[in-house]
Amino acid sequence: MHDELLEGYEWEQMDETTEWEQEQIKDIERLAAKDLLMTTHDEIDQIQQIETAKQITEDEKKERNIHLLNQNDLFEQLQFIQLQLQQP
Repeated sequence: MHDELLEGYEWEQMDETTEWEQEQIKDIERLAAKDLLMTTHDEIDQIQQIETAKQITEDEKKERNIHLLNQNDLFEQLQFIQLQLQQP
């Protein structure tokens, strides 16, 4: 409350040039805050895209491993059957 009163008093004491300069400073600060917010939002989007790409890569790797394990299983079963067929 005290800060608001002081700011109001200081604002009343400013001449037009100083008032204009203060408005420009506030505009620049708002633009900087908006730019920072947009940059942060873009960085979050990029991080999410990277994480999604990593997850897709990991999922594909798991699928390939499962496929290779299944092929290995089938190969071992085929070898076992061949051995059984070769026995008298």
